[in-house]
Amino acid sequence: MKVRAAVQSAHRTNCDGREKKDEQARPGALPLRGKEPAPPKGRLRCGFVTVKEPVTEQLQVRILRQESPVAEPRWETFKYDGPADNSVAGLLDYLNYNDDITDADGNRTTRISWEHACMQGMCGACAMVINGTPALACETFLRDFKGKEITIRPLRKFPVIRDLIVDRTVIQENLMNANMYIGEYKPSDGDKGKADIAYAVAKCLKCGLCMEVCPNYVNGKNFFGAAFANDCYLVASRNSAKAGEIRKIYGEHFGSGCSKDLSCMKVCPAGIPILGIIARMNR
Repeated sequence: MKVRAAVQSAHRTNCDGREKKDEQARPGALPLRGKEPAPPKGRLRCGFVTVKEPVTEQLQVRILRQESPVAEPRWETFKYDGPADNSVAGLLDYLNYNDDITDADGNRTTRISWEHACMQGMCGACAMVINGTPALACETFLRDFKGKEITIRPLRKFPVIRDLIVDRTVIQENLMNANMYIGEYKPSDGDKGKADIAYAVAKCLKCGLCMEVCPNYVNGKNFFGAAFANDCYLVASRNSAKAGEIRKIYGEHFGSGCSKDLSCMKVCPAGIPILGIIARMNR
């Protein structure tokens, strides 16, 4: 242990790869074997460990901002000079990090308001429109974009509360008004043993991405969207006594208005097979 301590005291390296030697080595220290080779390009030597040098990305970030539900929206541009492997959620955190938030021109501004919780694609809170595509900010990564500009705006089918935060209350209200609960568990014979389908459908996050991209969904007043269809199937397949009532509601608020564009399947972060749900509910 004394010999090891002496060697460590006599020869260290800084995190920038430069060699650092103590002025005096401890008595009895073993002779060094010469200067260590330089670390490979793109890596740094920190102590006795070689680590990968972080890669940064310089981007222009345009964000559609809105101070309140009644305020006029406005575009604001920011400069991002952070990790290249960051997610859009990480990018927003990066822009909000300092106490003094400034735009690309150096003007002071307020922190960007956005919603998040799990940061791993399981809650759906961070749904927004990124470069024209509805997506979760925590599952969208900068490395997948081309060019040096990113555009971020809130979901357009829901009322804006502030900046990137929208009010998705209508999703839950439509489910409550339709009495969309299972109640007593009475699956029909045809739905027994189909736990894999029910499990896939139950992963719905109610994030609103499917409604944002749907050409038939406007404001949730008549056509309720794919998230509603998912719950219709869950209830109808788990309670045969309510199946007839649920199928009627499904037809009125989804089946009769769906044009089968299936863009909802392309953006769904949970990968829900909505086409299979439609086929089962239309039987």
